Amino acid sequence: FTSAMMEDVIISGEPGKPIIDNTGTEKLNIPMTEEFDVTIKTPETDEDYYQSADLFITRALVKFSFTAKATEAPQLKFTIDELTISSVADREFLLPTSTVYDPAKYPVSWDNRYITAYDVPADATVTDYVFPDAEFEFTTGYTVGNLYTYAPELYFAETRLPADPQEYILTLRMTEYSEVTGRNESYTVRRTLPNLPS
Repeated sequence: FTSAMMEDVIISGEPGKPIIDNTGTEKLNIPMTEEFDVTIKTPETDEDYYQSADLFITRALVKFSFTAKATEAPQLKFTIDELTISSVADREFLLPTSTVYDPAKYPVSWDNRYITAYDVPADATVTDYVFPDAEFEFTTGYTVGNLYTYAPELYFAETRLPADPQEYILTLRMTEYSEVTGRNESYTVRRTLPNLPS
């Protein structure tokens, strides 16, 4: 494949679904890609026949994980019943495209490196995604500081949102249970999340 051919390769899935769902028994490999310009010098000595370069790779898909804890014991039992992320894209380029790194890509180092800008296919669309089986339960006997984690093996396309600043919206559907009245009250909480560098 030529470099130009590889630059046009797109990973895509159905709108409203992850690109890769590894929550079942069948597991798929997560694409890890990068592209480098490496100078290979003409060998002049025996040692020159063994040249090496330190390179890094970038995970091509995004995985969300959630943690929750209460800062005080609740007076009424409540649950977080549903998590929804807005503006999840349905496609992306396989290779990082028009990518800006911090620190810069060259010289290659093992420093923590973040992607601060990139391009996505022009025909990418965004939808909401409701995470299945996401439930956190906080009872009146909850131990303050206990941390609940939900990290399903679901992988999504990198999303470059048109808004400035770029952000996701996380929506939580919660239910509060009253043992006195016997009523269950549901309500929704929305929080803005930054579209963090990769």
